[in-house]
Amino acid sequence: MSTRADAVPGRAQGQKAYQAVFLLGLGLYLAAFGAGLGYALKAGRHLPGIDAHHLTLADDLARRGELKGATREYRMATVLDPNDEEAARRLMDLEARQGGKASAQVDFYTRQRDLQPLNAASHRNLAQALYASGRYEEAVAAYSAALHLEPRDARAHAGIGEVRLDQDRLDEAAQAFTEAIARDPAYAPAHNGLGIVAALKGDQAAAVAHFEQAERLQPGVYADNLTKARAALAGAGPSR
Repeated sequence: MSTRADAVPGRAQGQKAYQAVFLLGLGLYLAAFGAGLGYALKAGRHLPGIDAHHLTLADDLARRGELKGATREYRMATVLDPNDEEAARRLMDLEARQGGKASAQVDFYTRQRDLQPLNAASHRNLAQALYASGRYEEAVAAYSAALHLEPRDARAHAGIGEVRLDQDRLDEAAQAFTEAIARDPAYAPAHNGLGIVAALKGDQAAAVAHFEQAERLQPGVYADNLTKARAALAGAGPSR
């Protein structure tokens, strides 16, 4: 009994040839894509559009309450583009909501750093995870590694400031925040950090000035700190 394909002379052979060519082309495409992805990861570059796709998908999954799937997609977004600080922040927040251990975040970002040792953002992301887990000196070392690769990285300088602030090493914190502003005068978190240092030292006038600058740069983000500093300056409330 002949099949429909066999009923037409040469049709079966033609279909087989077509399938072989299609599979060969698909294999070459996947190999090229895999090579490009591997190169991008090693070189610390990202593939335009692909990381954004994972971030959008992660946001959608998080809204629907599918937290494990969202975590997976946020992780992929940060792997494809380590410079995407928003994806890294959302990942850490989501894992914290799920009761995730800080050590798991450190392990994840350590692997990411090992994949992209020449990318400053991978060191900075690891530093943030180390800081969140209370491993302060290791966090400073990771921020310093980021600065070795990108000396003008205001975020890494400010990160060191945050660590020193938590350690109550106020002079070192102020120096780090000042370094951050020297690199990027519009980096609001560094102005906020200087405001906190000033408030803790009892200089409420300076605190108000720094918080006002931070609030001008990012309206609404530092309003609470500014209100407290103004109240403290007037002698009617706490400084922090």
